[in-house]
Amino acid sequence: MREAFDLFLMHRQQAKVAHVLNERKLLPRGSKASKKLAWSKEGIGRILKSPIYAGFMMYGDELHPGEHPPLIEESSYRAAQAILAGTSRVVRWTGTNPDYVLRSLVRCALCGEMMCPGSTTKPSTGKTHRYYRCSRREKYGKDQCAGRPLPAAALEEFVVARISNATADGTLAERVAKHLETLTAGKGEDFGKLRAELAKKIAECSANASRLTEELVRLEGRARELVEQKLGVEADRLAASEQQLRDLERDAAELEIARKDHVWFVAALRDFAKVWVNMSPDNQGRFLRALIDKVVVDEGKGTCRVELIDFCAASGTKEAA
Repeated sequence: MREAFDLFLMHRQQAKVAHVLNERKLLPRGSKASKKLAWSKEGIGRILKSPIYAGFMMYGDELHPGEHPPLIEESSYRAAQAILAGTSRVVRWTGTNPDYVLRSLVRCALCGEMMCPGSTTKPSTGKTHRYYRCSRREKYGKDQCAGRPLPAAALEEFVVARISNATADGTLAERVAKHLETLTAGKGEDFGKLRAELAKKIAECSANASRLTEELVRLEGRARELVEQKLGVEADRLAASEQQLRDLERDAAELEIARKDHVWFVAALRDFAKVWVNMSPDNQGRFLRALIDKVVVDEGKGTCRVELIDFCAASGTKEAA
């Protein structure tokens, strides 16, 4: 179960998790190879959504600690739920064609504007040709920018080749790994302590509110008003503590997502040539947007400059590939 959650937090695709587990012969419990039983996308989805593996049980719409030991960390479970629900802070390109893996990265050297995806389909053959087009020219006409559409496949192949060269000796992967470690080092160490403190505070506020509510039925007049005021204070404290706990759980889930994302990214850098061809278009785009600052194409000069993020220098500094 732990491996299923770890793989999902890295790849973010249930089908990919099923494929990897089947490939590693980590089949569902009780299945036998002779019966040809294996993990499916739906089966992985059921695993990821079940709170049982994190040590919880569902009662109605609420999660409650179970009596059984957890198989995975609570942060891993909540991180998976955030990704499944689309509530994590991960940038998502919804409603777009994932085949354009350089989306948001290509810049026109003539005007500096972004080059956006576009395509044409030849009626006689039905074949679709993909391009990256200067957004300024598309919006205002060729009088504003002379940059012509660039064939997407050729540009993408060029960029991938440059990255392959840049990652060949392994030094880029090591620099990135060290940088990413500094981003999460020390974070989350006090989550357990804060979670326990908030749980204790919530329990105290709930107990106080229950006691004050019982007192109300026996009081009248000024005494009742005073108890109502105290009850309001406890209700506010309870609501604030519950919100703090929700915020803490969200931050813990986001930190877990970030750490798994870093592991996936560095592993891809270390074995780029092999990993790239097995990535889905969604993950290819995700990988490139994590590595590349921009791709500047100057058709007139016949140049294409791939600027990688310099993970060793200050934010905003670039290096060429």
